[in-house]
Amino acid sequence: MDMVVVVHPTLEDYSSQVHEMATKCGYETWLDLFEDPNKKMNADDRDDFSFITMAVGDQLIHREFISPDRSPGGDDADGLQVEPGLSPGSIVLSGVTIECPRLCGTH
Repeated sequence: MDMVVVVHPTLEDYSSQVHEMATKCGYETWLDLFEDPNKKMNADDRDDFSFITMAVGDQLIHREFISPDRSPGGDDADGLQVEPGLSPGSIVLSGVTIECPRLCGTH
């Protein structure tokens, strides 16, 4: 049985979507949506945000804080882009990639 890897939408697409949600709610960064999403997001946005953070949240956070341009020696990682489902600790459940680092031990 072949593993299904989600390549579209890309991590960049998901990143753009959560940044748009944050802007719409008046936040500077999408990470602020975790603080109190029920007050400013409508039900559809809450559902989308919940799905995105469950599916690729770890990768988005990694990208936000440990992006190649912010890390030492960033020249070695120029052009690096991690697609959803391609990082260690990913599992496939009904065709949707979900990060489950606890199932894979410590990193």
